[in-house]
Amino acid sequence: MRRRANNGGVVITAKQVAYCLKHLQDGTALRRSALTRLPVVTRLAAERYRGSYWGQASALRDVLLETCRRLEAGMEADPGVRRVVTFLKLYTSETSVSQIARQLAVNRTTVYRFIMPDAFALLAEELARHSVPQGATKGS
Repeated sequence: MRRRANNGGVVITAKQVAYCLKHLQDGTALRRSALTRLPVVTRLAAERYRGSYWGQASALRDVLLETCRRLEAGMEADPGVRRVVTFLKLYTSETSVSQIARQLAVNRTTVYRFIMPDAFALLAEELARHSVPQGATKGS
């Protein structure tokens, strides 16, 4: 799902989120992401990491992890949503997909085909929703 919001002209996609989560501990890879241009990321980089070469990457990592925590805190009773949010929690803590599959009591194929894409799409949607400056409206 593509989402365009008034967030610095950045389109937030599940593919971008997947890339960033895959490289969560790699500052160089995170700096290459268009998501570093999100206003929420640039503002956090300026406030918390002023003058740091890795500021944008660190801020993006912080925003992604905080968004995952927000999803976990608002987890619904729906087992599908719980499974997706649990996947995000484990994936961002560097748990292997095999271990995640065991903890979710599914096979790895199910994780790769269904849970992982749903998780990245949910995180992209949540990131788009919370990265819009107050007073701005979303477009399509």
